Amino acid sequence: MATFNEPNDTLLESTETGINGIGTAFFNGSIGDNPNILPGLDVDIFELQLNAGELLKVDIDAEVLGSEDLDSYLRLFDASGTEVAFNDDADGLDSLLTFLAPTTGTYYVGFSDLSNNDYDPTLEGSDSEADTGDYTITFDVSAFNAGPEPNDTLTEAIQTGINGIGTATFDGFLGDNPNIAPGLDIDLYQVQINAGEQLTVDIDAEVIGSDDLDSYLRLFDASGTEVAFNDDDGDTSDSLLNFVVTTPGTYYVGVSDLGNDEYNPTLEGSGSEDDTGFIPLPSMLLRLTDQNPMTPSPQQLKQASMASAASLKVERSAITPTLHQV
Repeated sequence: MATFNEPNDTLLESTETGINGIGTAFFNGSIGDNPNILPGLDVDIFELQLNAGELLKVDIDAEVLGSEDLDSYLRLFDASGTEVAFNDDADGLDSLLTFLAPTTGTYYVGFSDLSNNDYDPTLEGSDSEADTGDYTITFDVSAFNAGPEPNDTLTEAIQTGINGIGTATFDGFLGDNPNIAPGLDIDLYQVQINAGEQLTVDIDAEVIGSDDLDSYLRLFDASGTEVAFNDDDGDTSDSLLNFVVTTPGTYYVGVSDLGNDEYNPTLEGSGSEDDTGFIPLPSMLLRLTDQNPMTPSPQQLKQASMASAASLKVERSAITPTLHQV
């Protein structure tokens, strides 16, 4: 794992990551080791090159390594020094920032303590003295493969390939349907479910840095009737939906922002545009990922409404439904 020299507190002094497109980089660092300023004013800034459509993930480990006083904060700047994304907490006090690059160019990642998060990236020691500590920072740039648009109606829904017990994983982005206003965008996914099987849909958005997306999940049967829904998973604004089927057939999973949760799944752009449904930053990232099977309690099935954000899990497992399960 690489180290770097101080000072690196401004865009001009930034540490070069060596990333120019898809790739990874790792660094060990410390907040408080710039000899030119007070320790608590220190920030570390890193430079990288991104191509339009690439997905950047920046992961901080500090609290988990024993730097319990360092409440990490990540900021992302474009080549002009304008902030285009930020993240405070993702794993405890440790930060995780996810960004989908809208344009090709130079970007800068700034790392500091939370209490020193309003610094000027062109001026060394420009904010407030804060806590210090050691950390590791990981940069990962990958290709982003969202589903085809439009996919806002039952007839346009993305085919998950699930027909019986299985899993599927997808990346997604709310706000990329060119036919409608960004905040009206929803994503629909089609699955085939047999009687007695359980569908689990898990969104990861807040936990990967999409702080502005308050995800909302709806499940529709083949006729477009809503049969289940979920807002938050109980710990974050990310959604988690469990559904046990008694009637086999085609079902559709709808993903939207909470402010656009009353759309008609047969009519594109039929909901309500909401500020948090889309921003011109990377906060609408969705992924379908594997999850271990679980049998929900009757209470969980009655509520079916806890979660919201950007990584989506769909899983189906055969179980025996009870009279309380839908």
